[in-house]
Amino acid sequence: MKYQTLVNKAIRVLCYILGASTAGCGLVLFGYQVLIYLRSGYWPSYPLLFVFALMPDTIFADWLRNPTSWPGLHKIVYTILEMIPISLALTVVGLVVLWCGLRYGKNGSR
Repeated sequence: MKYQTLVNKAIRVLCYILGASTAGCGLVLFGYQVLIYLRSGYWPSYPLLFVFALMPDTIFADWLRNPTSWPGLHKIVYTILEMIPISLALTVVGLVVLWCGLRYGKNGSR
């Protein structure tokens, strides 16, 4: 087996594993939200903003917490991160990575 073929196969397998596990995490989180809703009648909201709120001190996280410049852009970014659920983001990113793995190296090309 040629080295390049082996590398292509390894990249595809890595994309399969990362994509499937990321999408699976998104679906499990969504299932958890459904379960909580069915038991209590309350829908727990987990927006993508939570991820950035838990981040350590980075320039982007600091800017999200306390914008010192670009207030219009801050409102747009903050609103988008508040609207997108983590479960949807994980599922979409996982499916895109999985699709890239399926497309990578197909028919001997990238």
